[in-house]
Amino acid sequence: MQQMSTVEHPGMVVVLTTFATEHEARLAVRTLVAAGIAACGSVVPGITSFYMWNGELCETRECQVLLKIPRSNINDVGNALANIHTYEVPEFICLDVLASSKAYSTWVLAGGMA
Repeated sequence: MQQMSTVEHPGMVVVLTTFATEHEARLAVRTLVAAGIAACGSVVPGITSFYMWNGELCETRECQVLLKIPRSNINDVGNALANIHTYEVPEFICLDVLASSKAYSTWVLAGGMA
């Protein structure tokens, strides 16, 4: 049986954000990857979000975006999302990666350029 080489605390994070449309989500991911501040991103269309807004319960169809980035790029990604996002209060959540394959974390930390 083959074993995958892993690394703990590789210095990368997963950023979560949502967009109103798949077009907006794809454009944002392409922009961040092309700028070299995200190694890659995934667009998950068709999620349903429930939240309170201005005292009302809302139910909205959205696209979830997951970005894989070096921890050192958190501020750059946050600033870029603030400039391109159409939401008044965009989701911007960064999750530490506890472990990953060594090859994948090396690729992400190299900005997806390896």
